[in-house]
Amino acid sequence: MVEILINEVAHSAPSEWSDISLSDAQRVFECGLPAELKKLYDSFFAPTEKIKDGEEIKPVQLTQKFYKNTFPKWIKSVLFALTDITDKELKRVSQDDRIRIYNDCFEWIVIGVRYDGVGYKYTPSEDQDENAEHPVSIILPDENGKECEFFYPPSIQIMDKVRPLYLEPFITWHEIDDLMGAAVDIDAGNLKAASLCAAILLRKKDEEYNEAISLRRSLVWETKLDMQSIWAVFFCTQKQLTLFSQTTLLKEKQVQALSRKGQCGFLV
Repeated sequence: MVEILINEVAHSAPSEWSDISLSDAQRVFECGLPAELKKLYDSFFAPTEKIKDGEEIKPVQLTQKFYKNTFPKWIKSVLFALTDITDKELKRVSQDDRIRIYNDCFEWIVIGVRYDGVGYKYTPSEDQDENAEHPVSIILPDENGKECEFFYPPSIQIMDKVRPLYLEPFITWHEIDDLMGAAVDIDAGNLKAASLCAAILLRKKDEEYNEAISLRRSLVWETKLDMQSIWAVFFCTQKQLTLFSQTTLLKEKQVQALSRKGQCGFLV
């Protein structure tokens, strides 16, 4: 955390993802984005698949009206979500200072939360391989509230490629694939799915996946997980889900081709 001075009063502000809880991130998401700012951020950070074919991306110019009225009012909601500043204190902060505080301390958080962790990069600890993409383990309460060590799924390096989750059973792949697919169509989709994804993948040593236990843990972890842990799970999952989906699609095409040739007698 860092301290920022507002009217000569010190307030704590997050300086890295580990300072931000999942519930903090959900509050930031619920602040929404002003339409003009969303257009600007979309032009830089929106996934290409969300841009319609043939759609022209035009330069976005923010108006003086936006800077004087809309932007400072919206910044207020972000500051309330992430700091303990009061409405009384904020009324004494000029519009220009609000914008400066947002640009210096909070914009990176809003962009990361709204655009699936833009700017996130895991820094391996000294005892880890330099290619490590997440910690070895994390201390969290289990479904009964007892502090325990939970381990991230191990990765394996094949040639120059790191393959996360290589020991995960097929059932957890389907659980996560379904979960992430359903999350796409709901507000704050990936954040809503984050706690359950973490509860599916982070397990005690030698523990096998159990759906009921994962559901109970996810409810406990909604207020305990920080965004450093969430993004570590999210990115290793997304990377391997892409490979999983590509492999599944290839196998489906191979089965369809063999079926047309009458070589799939094992299919009912």
